[in-house]
This record gives sequence, structure tokens and C-alpha cells, in this order.
Amino acid sequence: MKKVYILILGLFVLIVGLTAQTKPTLDNLYDQQKDAVVMVSSAIYLDSTRIDHVDIIRKFEKGIGFSILDTYLRLGHGSAFFISPDGYAITNEHCVKPLTRDTKSFSALFAFVTIGMRHLAPGYASQRDIRRVSDALLKYAENEPVVLLLSTKDRKDYIAEVISQNQKDDLALLKITLDTKKPVIRIGGTPSLREGQDVYSIGYPDQLYTDYHTEDIQTTLTSGIVSALRSEQWDIQHTAALNYGNSGGPLFRQDGTLVGVNSRMQSNKITTYYYAVGVEKLTAWLTEIGKAHLVEGN
Repeated sequence: MKKVYILILGLFVLIVGLTAQTKPTLDNLYDQQKDAVVMVSSAIYLDSTRIDHVDIIRKFEKGIGFSILDTYLRLGHGSAFFISPDGYAITNEHCVKPLTRDTKSFSALFAFVTIGMRHLAPGYASQRDIRRVSDALLKYAENEPVVLLLSTKDRKDYIAEVISQNQKDDLALLKITLDTKKPVIRIGGTPSLREGQDVYSIGYPDQLYTDYHTEDIQTTLTSGIVSALRSEQWDIQHTAALNYGNSGGPLFRQDGTLVGVNSRMQSNKITTYYYAVGVEKLTAWLTEIGKAHLVEGN
């Protein structure tokens, strides 16, 4: 009997040890999943043949050290993630809404001032020149079409098509044409989730990436717990910190299973609340619009 007891105990220790060794750690999960998360941006193309004061802008370019003209000017961004190797991606519906004329103009000016002036060396522009260029940029932006860009970690930009939008659940399905297959985040089943469980988020926070010209653009990882499960529009309340720009990024359970799409943050004077749309709504919606093949197992 004693030998049997020792044998059982030995097997138990062995199983526990193997489980501990094979259970993926958060750093390994992040390393596996981060390349599937991309930046989604509303942008206009600055065509040097159609903008006034090109000579002044060229002088600005020398002062800041990178091109402004004949590139995309990002007016705002969020996060998205690939769910198929051929270029289907999920984000929030509010990340792909068309910009109004006023919003587009203000965003263009804000992006110019934030990106350009931050890098401009002393002596390269007068206040008068800055005003001229700002006015020209606003005039140009008013009538320029806005495109959606998906920007991957290797700094390639792809123009995205909006396949379908779900305003009620704040979801959108995008599609790009890829030159090579990309890593994906699998959607499958109805993962169990309880209050108190560990979760983590991946995304592109706006605070760090208003300036797209920096070389340090990368996804960020935050972790927390499930605070509450709700029956309202946002199913999951959690503490994995989000910033503006994280909208549309994935929310995972501790084992790496996708459980939601980050959507909102709400703040008051005391605390900040973070919300995600549950993966069940995502799966149901993809099936409803005839894209069930994008769900694992279909």
C-alpha cells in the first residue's frame, strides 16, 4: 500500500511539474500574438502636386528630417487584429466611421502641428510660414478623401476595405490585400470567463504613437482581471489598462484564448473603467453576415 501511495504521489508531482513547464507564460503569449495586432488609421494622402506652399513645406521637411508630402497624414488611429492569413481583420465600428468636414480639418491641423512642429529645428520656419502651411493643409483636407490604413509591425501600410459594420456591438470587419500571409488570432468556441480571472490586452495606445515617424512604434501589453460581466453593450469590464488608440485591440484570457474586443474606457475623478465586447457577439455577428468560415472550426 505504501508503495502504491508513493507511486501515486510521484505521478502527481510529475504531472504538476510538466504542466508548469508547458503552460505558456505571458511573455511567450505576447511574443506569439503581437504581430497579429495592427494599427488602423484614418488618413489622407498629401499630394505635392495639389497643395499650396510646397516650397515652404519642403523647407519644413529639411528641418524635421522626414517627408511630409507624398505620404499619408494620419488623422487618428485605433487597433485591429488579423483573424485570417489572407487579410481579414477585426476592429471597432467607431474606428472606421467617416470623418466629418470639421473633424477632418481639425485632425489634419492637429496632426501637422503635433508631428511636424515636434521635430522642427530652430530657424527653419517663421510663425507666418507655419500659418500659411496650416491654412493650406486645412484647405486641402476639406475635400480630400479619407482612406483606412492597416499598418503592420514591419511598417507597411495597406489600404483597407470595410466589409461590414456592426454599430450595435461596435464591431467592424476589414479586408486588405496582402503580399504575404500574416499571423492571426484565432476565434473559436465560447470561452468561459469569470470575475477575478486574469486577462491581458494588446494594442497601439495613441499617447505614444501620435507621431508615426518614430522608430519605436510597437504594440503594448497590459494585464489585469475581469471586474464584472455585464449584459449591456460592453460585456466585459476589466482592469487591463487601455489608452486612446487601444480601441479595437484583442482581450485575452490568461491562457491566450481570445475573449473580447476592447472598445471603451470611461473615467471619473476616482477611477477609470475599461470595457470589451465579448467574443460570443463577434462570433454570432460573423456567422450572421456570412463569414462563419473565419471562425475556427467552421
